Amino acid sequence: MVSEAEAKGWSTNLPGFYEKTAVVEVDGEAAKNKFTASSFAKPTLMVAYHPQCPHCKTIVNDVTALATDIGQNKVDAEVDGVNMSKLNKNQTLALNVKGFPTIRLYRKDGTQEEYKGERTEAGYMEFLAAQGVTINALAQKTKK
Repeated sequence: MVSEAEAKGWSTNLPGFYEKTAVVEVDGEAAKNKFTASSFAKPTLMVAYHPQCPHCKTIVNDVTALATDIGQNKVDAEVDGVNMSKLNKNQTLALNVKGFPTIRLYRKDGTQEEYKGERTEAGYMEFLAAQGVTINALAQKTKK
């Protein structure tokens, strides 16, 4: 099976989008280990992206704003960015990422839900709330 990045001839080991932001960068073997675990310390929204993907570039501001708001409002969740250009084929297969961006919520119990909604901060917040992530103060911000 060929990944989307391989099929498009995209480069490997490129700088990520989320360094020096509230988004937690998890790459390589650490990403594989984290996202194949059977449980999580807190709900985690994984954003798997490739730096050469034009769709991935359009969500950077909303993903960063979401991660910042989660941190500032002490929400029991985190947003992780996985730079797929830094994963090898086995690591990519383990994460089951077939296209970019792939946005997926990993619950504490290890179950997961693929995000298919609007790629905006408000859309991500609504998704998290629908999945049981308590975002009280955060939700009020999106309704203004």
